[in-house]
Amino acid sequence: MGCGPRPAGLRERASEFLAWVLLLAAGWLVQAGLRAWFSRMQGMPLANPDETAYLIAARVLAGGPGADLSGSTLYQGGYPLLITPVYWFTSNPGTVYHAVMIVNAAVSATVLPLGYLICRRLGLGRPAAYGVATVAALVPAAFFYSQYAMTDAVFPVVTLAWLLVTHSWLNPSAAASPRGRYAAAAGSALLSGYAYMIHSRGLVMLAGYAAVGAFIAWRRPAARFSVALAGLIAVPQLYEITWTELQFFNPASQPPPAGVTVVEVPWRAGQTAQESWPNAPAGWRIVASDQSYEWVAWRAP
Repeated sequence: MGCGPRPAGLRERASEFLAWVLLLAAGWLVQAGLRAWFSRMQGMPLANPDETAYLIAARVLAGGPGADLSGSTLYQGGYPLLITPVYWFTSNPGTVYHAVMIVNAAVSATVLPLGYLICRRLGLGRPAAYGVATVAALVPAAFFYSQYAMTDAVFPVVTLAWLLVTHSWLNPSAAASPRGRYAAAAGSALLSGYAYMIHSRGLVMLAGYAAVGAFIAWRRPAARFSVALAGLIAVPQLYEITWTELQFFNPASQPPPAGVTVVEVPWRAGQTAQESWPNAPAGWRIVASDQSYEWVAWRAP
């Protein structure tokens, strides 16, 4: 009745799919191995104070001691949260740094499979998509910074994943069911929020995400529930979790309590308090004072 060839065709497609999955896994291993190989000789932070600050933040999140980085910029906690588990197993600085390079390599190498999926969404054939993704995984933005304990090692991966999941949410043909679209809406909201937790550049992603969500809610009434879900997940992530409680201390008369990180903020005569720290991140502020400096502290709730 014409039904005989179908099982063979299904087996052939399944075999082809499995072959490409294995090829993607092999490509990921090669990309991760290249990154690990190029960072093998690094045993200490090279890009200071950024790398040192992220490593110390991860140590603090793991329950270890902090450090005094007065005068340095403040760093968001998304990347230290990713590498915190390294400190659960070792406190040796050299071992920690090498392990962080392995984590960076593993995460950064996922540019290849993510790039492949994006190229397939754009209509490229499997060989072309694989080739483009392989080249994309080797560009400096995706490769070079994986050799440093910095947010730049993982930010391209988060961006690609966000684009892919957001497309799954907005394109009905990319999600197999309404439940899949809701899952994609939640995932894209989480990724945009995490991008902001990693770096202030993520705020651009959140702003664009909000604009797209508002447009979709206006143009597609049936999608308003998924837009509301995405908003409920994304909006709370705007709250700065790294420094949540601000207090001002005079260390001579009022020592800060245990567990509170303290930063000395100096400024010159005639300079406003805001000018003393030009790159102040969201979540904390400086108030004017007639003293030469104040101590700014924050702690987790």
